[in-house]
Amino acid sequence: MPGSIKTFSRCSFSKGLYHINPNYVKLFIITNPNDCVKPEQIKIEVLKMTEKLGILAIGHGSKLPYNKEVVTQIADYIARKHSDVVVRAGFMENSEPTLEEAIEGFSGTGVTKVAAVPVFLASGVHITKDIPKLLGLDENGCGTMEIDGKAIPLCYADPLGADELIADLVFKRVQEAL
Repeated sequence: MPGSIKTFSRCSFSKGLYHINPNYVKLFIITNPNDCVKPEQIKIEVLKMTEKLGILAIGHGSKLPYNKEVVTQIADYIARKHSDVVVRAGFMENSEPTLEEAIEGFSGTGVTKVAAVPVFLASGVHITKDIPKLLGLDENGCGTMEIDGKAIPLCYADPLGADELIADLVFKRVQEAL
């Protein structure tokens, strides 16, 4: 629990930091400077780290429901697999939530930085022009967004692209079709 101090009966480590996950860290302090440490001289405190990542999964959108369902499911998979990350899905056109609405969805979550990732296979006009303009990104794909009155760093990821994982998935779909 953040901010609580616990005393442990045994110790096989020296002073320093021990990472639990990206949002928490254990700080252990040995109060005896000698090599011989008594159990009551070891205190461990779980501290909340300052970074909390948000992921904005960007879909194209469609008048049909399928694109929204797929992008939303991918965002849900990320959120379940990485419970310490806040994930929101937004769409360029014809689906809701819009990008602006998805960004508003980070309000109250405590995110300190956001990565926007287009859930597209390849670059096109939306990836290279429209999304960077909507998000106010510079030529390096960086910018800021306002969340809860604070300027939060924003970075822009590449589309999915050619990857062995995609190739494996295509082959899996071929096998399913046969």
